[in-house]
Amino acid sequence: MLYGAEGVENIQPNAIAQWLSFMGWLICLMGYYFICWRKQGQTLGMKAWRLKLQNIDGTPASPEQCIKRSIFACFSLGLLGAGYLICLIPSRKTCLHDDLSNTEVVVLEKQK
Repeated sequence: MLYGAEGVENIQPNAIAQWLSFMGWLICLMGYYFICWRKQGQTLGMKAWRLKLQNIDGTPASPEQCIKRSIFACFSLGLLGAGYLICLIPSRKTCLHDDLSNTEVVVLEKQK
């Protein structure tokens, strides 16, 4: 070896450590979305696209709805993106996880 690493073994965490690491990453990601949706109804990316998450009646999403939406969004993506793609059907305007959490994403008007 070039740098004298002949005796270094391949260190790979066991399956439990990998699973816990993945779950920790997923919880952090869901926590980010939860905080942003509860505080302003928008993540940083949603602000750039002028999108806002809200209840169907226009009020901010509840904590339960934010948690449900985060969980169901994982399943929407896990179905090969089908949960997201159904919003492209002309008669629908919401994704699967929006329907399951009773929320909607609206486009905000451009501020001058």
